[in-house]
This record gives sequence, structure tokens and C-alpha cells, in this order.
Amino acid sequence: MDQKRLVVGLLVALVFGLVAARYVYIQLRNARNAAGKVAVVTGRIVVAAKPLALGERMTTADLREIPWPDASRPTGSFGRVEDCLDRALITPVVENELMLEDKLAPKEAGGGLSVAIPQGTRAISVRVDDVVAVAGFVVPGTMVDVLVTGSTAGGDSVTRTILQDLRVLAVGQKSEADR
Repeated sequence: MDQKRLVVGLLVALVFGLVAARYVYIQLRNARNAAGKVAVVTGRIVVAAKPLALGERMTTADLREIPWPDASRPTGSFGRVEDCLDRALITPVVENELMLEDKLAPKEAGGGLSVAIPQGTRAISVRVDDVVAVAGFVVPGTMVDVLVTGSTAGGDSVTRTILQDLRVLAVGQKSEADR
């Protein structure tokens, strides 16, 4: 009698398990079908077609358009390659990176390193040796302070900070940091 009850119990459990599995399968299939029917409105967005250096002027070979959901389009992005043409980069970009207004200089700004200098500011060059330049640890993009060391009338050494929190634009002939 105990074996008969055990077999009946297992059969009942198996039937309930199959019914529950079928129910879950149908619900998941319906949810997947419903999710596939949600229309996502997509537009186009401009990205870099290859890695580009600071100061480089944009051409059609440098840019491409990809599909992008309109609802999550970043502020300052471009929808057409033509909007970015003949403008220089003020920061290096990597392949497939979004082209944003903040990364491009105005059309009339020209190209080269000069576009990296913010409007209303100036750039100066400072001659340094390997010891002063921290033996190669200062690279473009690094923020630095400029200090001057001199002697007082009494012969004491004095160091003063004359400029603070300046961005290094170039080191030697390099205008971007080593990879």
C-alpha cells in the first residue's frame, strides 16, 4: 500500500510540474513576442570612423553615421556627417566615439594645436629639461602648476607658485599622450 501511495504521489507531482512548466513557457513566449512588437524610433548619429588626433580637421572619410534611438540621443550630438565637416577636433577621439559639439572647434577656428586653446586664453611654451619635466611623466592633458625659484637679496632661495592648474597641450612635438 505504501508503494502505491508513493507512485500516485510521484505521478501527481509530475503532472503538476508539467502543467506549471507549460504555463511558464507560454508566459515567457508571450512576453518575448510583446517585447519584439515595441517600436523603437531610431535616427542617425555621427561617430568617428577611425582614431583621430587633436587638431585634425574632419572629412567624410573620418566620420560615419550609425542608427541610434532618438529617445536617448546625447545632447550636442550630430545627426548628419555634413554638420561636422571641416571642423577640427579639440580632443583626440577613438574609433566609434560619438562626435559631440564640445569635441569640435568652430569652422572658422582652423586646425592644429591652436584649436585646443580655449577662447579668451593664451598658450605659452616653457622650456624644461628632463629633471624639471619629471622625466616624461608630464604628458599632454596633464594639469600642472608653474613655480619659479629665485634668490632673495640675502641669498636665501625662495620658490613661488605663479600659475596653477594649467593643462599641458603638448610636450616636444607630441600633442597627445602615449597610449
